[in-house]
Amino acid sequence: MKKRVRLFLLITVLITLVACDKNNKKMTIAAITLTKNEESIMKLLNAQDNSKIFDFTLDDTVKSIIISYHTLNKDQTWEEHGAMSGNINASSGKIGITIDDELQISLESGSKGITTTKMSITDLLNKLKNSAQCTSWLSESSIELDKEIPLLVKAYTDSNSIIGYDTSSYFNPEELVGNDLVIAVTVCFSAVSNE
Repeated sequence: MKKRVRLFLLITVLITLVACDKNNKKMTIAAITLTKNEESIMKLLNAQDNSKIFDFTLDDTVKSIIISYHTLNKDQTWEEHGAMSGNINASSGKIGITIDDELQISLESGSKGITTTKMSITDLLNKLKNSAQCTSWLSESSIELDKEIPLLVKAYTDSNSIIGYDTSSYFNPEELVGNDLVIAVTVCFSAVSNE
């Protein structure tokens, strides 16, 4: 009888732990590691340094996404220049970013296909005479609802040298002082639907 009670309690605990684990699904976003064949294709397209693809995993609390493009003002505040947003009803997806003379952002989520938006940054780049550049890409992050995650921070300067940094500089813009142009792309997931 005691063995049956122990077995019943053990099964109950295991079922509870499995149910809790499913409800507490870890939400993450991370840059995809490319295969050698995929790297070759990126090199062929001359996109290995200016493009990145991110995978994200969500739980069922997430209802919408917004991907925003910002530039850093002289007063060290970020100014939004454009965004793409939409509702999400999938547990995973991909975000692709390419930055050269234009900024291209693509979103794949569920079975709705791929949505792409392009924004020209040529006018901004034409203001620079000689351009040293530093690009920082996110490698991995946990996702918190309604909190921006910087996927890309790219700085340009007219000098021949530039200081390195990482995407966390988005939250500490004073680290980016001295650059002539700084562009950032962020993503934010929300439990509120876009109506």
